[in-house]
Amino acid sequence: MSCDLSDPSIIQAYNEVVGGEVTNWLLLGYNDTRDVISLYGKGTGGLAEFASQIRNEVLFGLLRLDKVNILIQHISVQVSGVRRARGLVHGRAVANLLKDHDLQLIIASAAELTPSNIRSKIKSSNIDIDIDDEGWDEGVSQPLQQSPKPASTKSSSSQQLAASPSSDDALPTPVATPIHHTSSPKSVSASPPLPRGSPAASTNGATSPVAEPVVISTPPTADSPVVPLPPTDVEDRQPYGLPLRKSPLEPVPADAGSPVGNRSLTPSTSSSPHMRASSGYQHPDISSAELNNTISDKFFEAEMAKRQTLKAQLEKDTKRGQDCTLSGFVVVQGGNSCSTSPTDALDLKRVLGSPQNAEEDVLIPNSFQVDFHHSGTYLFYTDEPELKMTFIRVLMSAMTQ
Repeated sequence: MSCDLSDPSIIQAYNEVVGGEVTNWLLLGYNDTRDVISLYGKGTGGLAEFASQIRNEVLFGLLRLDKVNILIQHISVQVSGVRRARGLVHGRAVANLLKDHDLQLIIASAAELTPSNIRSKIKSSNIDIDIDDEGWDEGVSQPLQQSPKPASTKSSSSQQLAASPSSDDALPTPVATPIHHTSSPKSVSASPPLPRGSPAASTNGATSPVAEPVVISTPPTADSPVVPLPPTDVEDRQPYGLPLRKSPLEPVPADAGSPVGNRSLTPSTSSSPHMRASSGYQHPDISSAELNNTISDKFFEAEMAKRQTLKAQLEKDTKRGQDCTLSGFVVVQGGNSCSTSPTDALDLKRVLGSPQNAEEDVLIPNSFQVDFHHSGTYLFYTDEPELKMTFIRVLMSAMTQ
């Protein structure tokens, strides 16, 4: 499955993109041909302009964001299985031609081309390039120029992810990349943490409805009011012989308060228990290595899930209308996406070269490709390995006739 990349405008546009000129993207496609790849266009509008040029077909593109050259292969779910298989094979030839790239992405739709998604993939890879987080914006078509930074040693991953509040508001962090803050606001640093099982406090100071009594270990003062508590589960249900319900809340540790017999809710004289809701939880400390492994695993799982989805779709589309019958040295084939007529009869004596294994390229078991004279390349697969070997033996016999 070779392809034609002889269009001179491809190399010209490629040199403009990687040479740091104003052109920062190019797009390649088949242009209604079988294996001739030509230049669709190039531009200076960055990610937004590149994403607007994506069509429902197999495309190849090179995009420069800051200092990162990204090779993007778009395989739409609306194209046939044979075109997808051909696009995966031709993608290697395109990558060898446009070899000056730092990252390679395979997408199924233009919706995946968002600044947050691409920035996360760049950070999760092992590219030794600093990215200007503030230069990425959903509404900016061309990346902003990166301001010069003083030379310094590389910080840990946890320090790189601790961005300022303004950066977090301007660019939401993807779900697959959790950011853990390791410090709490100074305004509540002197207040003790709430015990487990304590009621959530609202931001306006009003107390939320309490499901269970909470005991504070601070000794009561003379002017502290005593708030009566509702009856417990034991007092409410045991007189009627009803079984006790298991509380969904975790029990309060014994060292977190006074004995249960003390039924008074007394606020502390040193600090109020009604802390702000934002300070009621602190993220645990996570090491840099653990955070990097978590991010890498999530993107690896997402990439493998995408590959499995593509493989299932390829098998579904390829099985549709691809039944063949071997009659002597002739393959009688019904109408399918490979043929140009409702039925085809392929003469095995007109095969060019030996059949090539295609399992790694199209992700279909027992698949192989055969080049016919004047007919092009055809992709075959069998349900059993024995049928594949039988077909190849008949093919080799036909070539020696």
